[in-house]
Amino acid sequence: MPKHYVLLIEHGDGDLKPHDVSVHGSLAEAEQGLRDYAHILLVEGVGLCRLPTDESLIEHLMAAGDVDVRIFECSADGDNVYVEPFATPKAA
Repeated sequence: MPKHYVLLIEHGDGDLKPHDVSVHGSLAEAEQGLRDYAHILLVEGVGLCRLPTDESLIEHLMAAGDVDVRIFECSADGDNVYVEPFATPKAA
């Protein structure tokens, strides 16, 4: 299995948080999944006129509904690494 990205969205507080999990073929697809979720929560639910910038999107989600968002890069050998959503790649 090639590398894939898992988007994990947890709602509410406490130990047993309801959650949504989706698997994507690229980081860009996982980030778009996060934007789509944010649109539902923030624009349709809260009533914002438009989505905030990517850089502040997670902060707005947390403020609107106690939402915890993580993206993991998963490899074929079973390793997974946390990936910061919307992080600007560092120059080498």
